[in-house]
Amino acid sequence: MTALAKFGVAQQNSEVKRSVHVLLTRCLDDVDDEVRDRAALNLRLMDEDDELANKFVRNGTNMVLYCAR
Repeated sequence: MTALAKFGVAQQNSEVKRSVHVLLTRCLDDVDDEVRDRAALNLRLMDEDDELANKFVRNGTNMVLYCAR
């Protein structure tokens, strides 16, 4: 998930970004909770401003997601 998001955020080509967006959107239907959570977070970051995406995706900050079960 993170590698795919990094690739999508780093691209200047809008067609490549759109393709990455489609792939992450498809991951929202995965059976694994963590995959769905990471896909949703990365989609949100890709849609946000560049500063937020740079902070969490491009710079390699490790994002840890905790889910209440």
